[in-house]
Amino acid sequence: MMDHQRAGSYANGLIRDYMRDEYRVPEDFPTFLYVGGILQGDAIKTAFEAHRRDMPHCMGSLVWQHNDCWPVASWAARDWYGRWKAQQYFSKAALDDVLVSPLVTGDTLTVSVVNDRRSAVKGKMTLRVMDLNGNVVSTKEVKHNAQPLSSKVVYTEDVKNLIGDRFKGDYIFVTEYATGDRTYNNIGYAIRQKYMNYKRPEIGLEVVAAGDGYDVTMTTDVFARGVFLSLDGIDNFFSDNYIDILPGASRTIHVTTPLNEKDFRSQLKLTSMGHAYANVEAEESGTTIGKGGEYRPLGGD
Repeated sequence: MMDHQRAGSYANGLIRDYMRDEYRVPEDFPTFLYVGGILQGDAIKTAFEAHRRDMPHCMGSLVWQHNDCWPVASWAARDWYGRWKAQQYFSKAALDDVLVSPLVTGDTLTVSVVNDRRSAVKGKMTLRVMDLNGNVVSTKEVKHNAQPLSSKVVYTEDVKNLIGDRFKGDYIFVTEYATGDRTYNNIGYAIRQKYMNYKRPEIGLEVVAAGDGYDVTMTTDVFARGVFLSLDGIDNFFSDNYIDILPGASRTIHVTTPLNEKDFRSQLKLTSMGHAYANVEAEESGTTIGKGGEYRPLGGD
């Protein structure tokens, strides 16, 4: 990894410091890579949504970068083999033609609807304030006709009016905007990710052979953030990944692979933020990011 890290230990130190600021830093290297991918995906998603909410002041984003010319730790959305990182999956949703975007600033929640279509969209925004066990404590509905190429805040509320004095890390803001032809979804948070009380989920998997691979349906007992599925090798593609799954709901994705069903089931691996957080406490960073390359390389000296 160090031979393929252009900025050496300094760059690895940046990754660790940014992760420590926003997430819980895992103890093992594979999980560190997974959380680093979530960090990158969340960062790009945050930027895209902010750009789109600012319409018409901002009318688009330029993506740097899409792919890599060799195996390397980088900001690309795909790795050298063409496999999508979390950033690519998150970008696909964040850059859809219609966006519902919850945002907590200070103690205020706003929900915006952005319409990139050249025609008006008639729909309804639904907000569900939910704890991590799936209990809904508040529901709000707002009818909104989105004008062409527009961004509008359709709902504003003080977070305390929605969850009282309860801990913000136990709640998520589940939003959807339903039109006549599609439903768009997004989830907002009132606190940094490292303070979220994610629990280790029990995720059920149902595998059904379908076309050039398998359909995998997932269910969970508690909110499962960033569910990441993987197989050995590079000859596979997941139609969606790093998925958020709500308790009581199910998510189905398609996996393209030449593996037979026995090998597919035995090789399929799964993790989530709840798994990554299971044995790691949130810590304050207190670290100043320097420029002298004074950081120890990941994996030791």
